[in-house]
Amino acid sequence: GKLAEALKVNKTLQTIGLKWNAIGNEGAGKLAEALKVNQTLQTIDLSSTWIGNEGGRKLTEAIKVNQTLQTIELGWNSIGNKGAGKLAEALKVNKTLQTIGLKWNAIGNEGAGKLAEALKVNQTLQTIDLSSTWIGNEGGRKLTEAIKVNQTLQTIELGWNSIGNKGAGKLAEAL
Repeated sequence: GKLAEALKVNKTLQTIGLKWNAIGNEGAGKLAEALKVNQTLQTIDLSSTWIGNEGGRKLTEAIKVNQTLQTIELGWNSIGNKGAGKLAEALKVNKTLQTIGLKWNAIGNEGAGKLAEALKVNQTLQTIDLSSTWIGNEGGRKLTEAIKVNQTLQTIELGWNSIGNKGAGKLAEAL
């Protein structure tokens, strides 16, 4: 509520850390409305803030139009493959985001595939953290195809997933 209203008019704040707060989907929606108009915020940390697919969807609408945000941390939430799909749509059009953290969200192979499609066309993202996001060989294969064509990604974190020999082999081919 009040924080989101303040972010709408603030002209100096560049970084805000909100991790481990009970923001939830409703709060994420209010923050998203602020991010649509805020012109200074570059980094927001929403780790472990009880955001699910609905809150993720609202944030992605803001990511589509925000022109200053460079880093968003959404780790340790409940963003699943649907939320990842919406986020992928935003990454296809966003021109400023350089780092996104999604660790410990149940994205799975389906969500990884959607993010991979976005990585094929995104020209600004440099770092994506997909640690412990339930990605297996199929998701690893799809991400590999994106890595082959993406020209800006410098770091992709895939630790603590279920990518086996086949997935690792495909990733090695992309290097």
